Amino acid sequence: MHLVYEYQSLNAVTLQPVVSVIVPIYNVSPYIATFARSLFAQTYPAIEFIFVDDGSQDDSVSILRRIAEEEYPQLLDRIHIHHQTNQGLPSARLAGLRQATGTYILHADSDDWMEPDLVEVLVQESLATGADVTYCDIFKEKQKKTSIIREEVYPPAGLRQMFTDLIHGRKIHGYVWNKLVHRSLYTPELVWPKYSMREDFIVTIQLLARAKCIRHVAKPLYHYRRNNPGSITRKDFRRKRRECAENMLLLYEALRHKGALAVMRKLTDEYLVRAAYYAVTALHFKLFDNYPYIIPFLMAKDPARKTGLSRGKQRLLYLAIRLYQRFSTPAYSSVPRGKQAPEWHI
Repeated sequence: MHLVYEYQSLNAVTLQPVVSVIVPIYNVSPYIATFARSLFAQTYPAIEFIFVDDGSQDDSVSILRRIAEEEYPQLLDRIHIHHQTNQGLPSARLAGLRQATGTYILHADSDDWMEPDLVEVLVQESLATGADVTYCDIFKEKQKKTSIIREEVYPPAGLRQMFTDLIHGRKIHGYVWNKLVHRSLYTPELVWPKYSMREDFIVTIQLLARAKCIRHVAKPLYHYRRNNPGSITRKDFRRKRRECAENMLLLYEALRHKGALAVMRKLTDEYLVRAAYYAVTALHFKLFDNYPYIIPFLMAKDPARKTGLSRGKQRLLYLAIRLYQRFSTPAYSSVPRGKQAPEWHI
């Protein structure tokens, strides 16, 4: 089956902005049918469907193809499936983004599902308000229990608080899949994460910092599945924390070298403190060897006490740092000389 999409023809027929929905696939055969039907049944008519098979080892892609061919043949010219060796969730999202031609970008996870009017509602809100980013509330699905995550609404004067809340995962979350984003925000300067844990936060916080207008739709439209045993969030604790630390430091390093956007500049200490805390809880002390400026930074400025890190976490962080200093002898320096973050071009 050749799945080819022509952006100009779809745009000319619908006279509406095209939305590129990007969906990584990796071993989700129990869930892909539910997700695919919820996506293909969207009421918005101008969608291109980009699926990235990240080296899936089950029959997820076969199920997807069968549903597309048998139940939604009218959409086949708008479906594209890209195959790659397993490289992880960030790489799969980036591969899809490079193929996207739509005016708007929406990411989705193939073990979740969405309400049929999700795309339409978010596009209408974006067009009516001129928003660069439009986000909705979320259904959290856990076994037989469904709850609703209500995302906070922030006035323009409250953006500093919004970014602080994003870092701590409270009131508003860094998920990419409940946010419709104008394609123009995905600039070449955007830092792309290397690892899966907190990868969406790394991308989302930069997109929000670039947005001139952010709007919230007070309606749950996306179903976030929390009972998938194969999800990346089920990784072992130390690996999750290690990946979080590396991704947070990747963001810090890139912003330090390239210059942080104004709204993020005052929060760069938060990224470094978070990276250090995640590294300590993962026993990932190699991070301090690779980036020897972290410990002098922490001990000289005591920045954790000025961030949202709780007192218990502060004590744990500084106790671990002192023990590390005592039993290791790296040549610490107060001058930043960590590795330059790798370039990920879109």
